[in-house]
Order: sequence, then C-alpha cells, then structure tokens
Amino acid sequence: MIRFGISEYIRNFWFNLCIVLLLLVMMIISTILLSNIDKETGSYRLAEKYMDEDSMFLFDAFPEYMEGLESYGEILATQAMYGGVADIEGPSIEANVYTDEVMNNLKPRLDSGRYPQNVKADENTICALISHNPYGIEAGDTFNYQVYTADLKEYQFQVYVTGVISEGQRLYTELTSISRDMTYGDFFPLYSYAQTEQVRMIIPEEELEKLPMEELYSMFWNIIINPDDDISDEERISIQNEIKRYQIESAPTCMEFSYPSAMKLVENNEMIYNSILMKYLPLSIIVILLFSICIVGIVTIKTIKSIRYFGIMYTYGMQYRTAQLTAGLEMGFNCLMAFMATVALLTLQTKFDIVGEINCNLDTLELLVMAGVCVITVVGAVLTTRDVLKEQTPVEILKNTI
Repeated sequence: MIRFGISEYIRNFWFNLCIVLLLLVMMIISTILLSNIDKETGSYRLAEKYMDEDSMFLFDAFPEYMEGLESYGEILATQAMYGGVADIEGPSIEANVYTDEVMNNLKPRLDSGRYPQNVKADENTICALISHNPYGIEAGDTFNYQVYTADLKEYQFQVYVTGVISEGQRLYTELTSISRDMTYGDFFPLYSYAQTEQVRMIIPEEELEKLPMEELYSMFWNIIINPDDDISDEERISIQNEIKRYQIESAPTCMEFSYPSAMKLVENNEMIYNSILMKYLPLSIIVILLFSICIVGIVTIKTIKSIRYFGIMYTYGMQYRTAQLTAGLEMGFNCLMAFMATVALLTLQTKFDIVGEINCNLDTLELLVMAGVCVITVVGAVLTTRDVLKEQTPVEILKNTI
C-alpha cells in the first residue's frame, strides 16, 4: 500500500503541487486576516474586563492613593517613572510599567530586537523596550537610567534594551485627551516619536522586583476602576464622589473635561468591535470557502483521471477503500507541506519584513485555524474521492478499462 501511495502521488505530482500552493496561499491569507483581528481588538479585549456599565475613571493618582482604590474592585492602570540618560543632556524618558495582562493583549510591535521576557539579565539590570530616541540607543544597548526618589534624590539603575518600539501603534500610557466621545481606543493613545518627540520606555512588571519601587517617585495614569458587583448603590455613589474630590485636588485642570458615561462607552466599544469583526471575518470565510472549492475540484479531476488506473489495481486485488485512504494520505502530506511552508514564510516575514510591515502572528489561534483547515481538507479529499468512485462500482470500472 505504501508503494502504491508513493507511485500515485508521483503520478499526480502536478495536481498535488497545485493543491499545496492553494493551501499555502489560503493559510497565509487567513492567518493575516486573523492577525489583523487580533491586533485591532487587542485593546478592546484588555479594556472589556474593566469597562462595565458602572465603571469609573481617574486621570492620575499617587501610589499611596492607589492602595485604597484596589479595595473597590478591579483596576487597570499604568505606572510611570520619569528620568533620562545619566550624564547626557537630552529629552526625558518616560518609563511605563506593563503587567503581563497588558503585555499579552497590547503587545508592542518592534522594529528590531526581542521582547524582554525572552531575554535574561543579571539582578542589577532591567530589561526593557525603548522607542526611537535622539540618544542613538538601539536594541542590545545598555545605559544608565536616572530617575528621582520620593524625596527628590537622584537614583540610577542599568537598563538593557531588548527591542525598539515601532511607530504608529497603541501604547498604554497617560491619556492625551478626554472627551465625551471617547471609546476604548482613546484609553490607549497612538504613539509617534516623530510627532511628539517623547521618548518612551516599557518595563515589564516582573522587572520591578529588581528595583526599590517604594523609594522611587512614580505616578499611576489612565486609571479604569470596575467596582465589585456586591457593592451597594450607596457605596458606589460614595466611591464616585471620593474619586471626583481626589481628582479636583490632584489635577483640577482635568475636571474641565468629562469622561463619557460608562454605559455609553460600553455601547460604543461593542459597536466598534463588531465593525472590526465584520470587516475581516467574512473575508476569512470567503477565502477559505473559495480555495476549498478549488481543491475539491482538483481532487475530483484527479480521481476521475485515475479511475482506469484504479481498475487495473483492482484486478491485482486492491481493496475498494484503499483508493480513499490513499487520497487522504496524499492530502495529509500536502497539508503538512503547506503548513510547514506557511510557518517558515510568515516567520521570515515577521523577522525581516520582506514585504513591509504586515500583521502575521503565529499564535495559538492562528495555528489552530491552520490545523483546522488541514483536517477539513483531508476529510474533504476522502469524501470527494468516495463520491466519485461511488458512481462506478469496481465491476463497472473493470468493464470500462477492458
């Protein structure tokens, strides 16, 4: 049977090559479309957990006040430190702390280098990402970051830059504007060093264990509070009044602008999220459907052209189901070749930007979809072969080949 399968594959080499190419293109296109969905909805998935119909918002807060807020419910906030390169005059560098949750849902796109979690450093060195900057700091460089302590003294620690952040993407930083028309995207402003000339650095939360954070000066920005469900209406109103009072005292100019109501914000968020899905999901389905139809057509033609060959093999004792099993094995091999080629090409694209910057992640979702396409294709090939052969029994095939 193995020899029969190999000879059948070689005999239909050009058919199989066409199938591999179709599968390759289908997997690449579907992966890119799914990656676009994943990238454009990352900030939504992050905000969805905290933006409810009773959510509250706070522009900024000191660390000591944050401890009290944590007792009210779930909180999403970004901690920031301010400093610069030691002994070098230049613009300040704002360092934002990313938790694992933020890093997973809003993973920064890099122009070069690697992510901090993939790099190991000693206990005296912080691994971080940095934006484009006038200092000429690139991935792989090390510099001394000078910040201030709570009592306004200077403090330095060593930073190893693992990667450089790309322009034109959303980062979790302080708010750039507040308005009644805000959506979840506005809580994650678009970053551009070319426009703002603000140098930014992203430090993973686990790296803070190397620093005496209780001594360093830092602020919490862009705070979203989702109160616990068991809080009474009276307590919720009391919390809202306390937050407003604190905001007036800490940053009175921010009170000139108003956040949207939480209910309106949730409605706007869902509308935008659904529009993103409707932009990419139908395209993904259409691509998979059209290419699948093409593959089924090729399998049908290949099977019809092989009927005479099957008839000859029947005279030598080949079982009726062997042709179906062989078709499944052939398609399985084609899917494996296409899968490996897709992973290789997308990996090269991610690393070298061969055709420019495009979203082509190879995360769990994308790999599962590719595997699902392979399974469906193999099953489709077996069923198509069975249906074609079912129209002619082995006896009829033998009669037609005599």
